[in-house]
Amino acid sequence: MSKANQRATESHLEILMMHIIKILIQPYKKTMSWINSIRNARNRIIDIQQKNPSLNKNFLSKIWDMVFKKAKKRAEEETGEKCDLETLDWKDVFDKNWDEENPDGEKPKK
Repeated sequence: MSKANQRATESHLEILMMHIIKILIQPYKKTMSWINSIRNARNRIIDIQQKNPSLNKNFLSKIWDMVFKKAKKRAEEETGEKCDLETLDWKDVFDKNWDEENPDGEKPKK
């Protein structure tokens, strides 16, 4: 398992988590850019895992808390709002369809 692929996976996971946290903090400001970033990060992680099977769920679980803390800090800095989350659920990060409508019934902003 190469260090470069480990770092890339960690970076994509951080971006993925950060945009999910931003949606949770500010659902009314959700944009297609955030949604596309989530899709892209998920796809990049899958691509890396296909080429490097050792960067599997076990690897992600080991770095999960550390990456979450970084992502939370970045999301708070970018939104200017405090986040009370202590972690993110695996399903929210890898399975949930975040391009659903916003709570006010509007489509995500372009």
